[in-house]
Amino acid sequence: MKSKFLSVVLILFLLFTSLVTSTALAALPQNNSDEELARSINYREKMGFNKDTNYVKNVTSDQAAKEYIKNHGIALTPAEAKEVERRIKIQEEVPNIKKILERHLDSEDFGGIYIDHKEGY
Repeated sequence: MKSKFLSVVLILFLLFTSLVTSTALAALPQNNSDEELARSINYREKMGFNKDTNYVKNVTSDQAAKEYIKNHGIALTPAEAKEVERRIKIQEEVPNIKKILERHLDSEDFGGIYIDHKEGY
């Protein structure tokens, strides 16, 4: 009787453990988690890149594109990463350009600089 009871307790324990483990594993982020997908789509929209859901899912699951996560925070194609790096180089020059413009223009004629990433400038 005691061994039957222990067997039932053991089986119930294993079933419970299995259920909890599978539920916990299902809750772990997947490669194309909703949060990662939403973040990628948001970034791509701001940068003027392709934000189609299926396209973004393909990019985020591509191993080569994942290499760019280290530098840019999201998976990018090589062409997209090159474009981001081009824009960063331009942005690095903005303070110098701004100083030159401020030196040669009155404050009434110079309203500042705006970089429109969505349009690619």
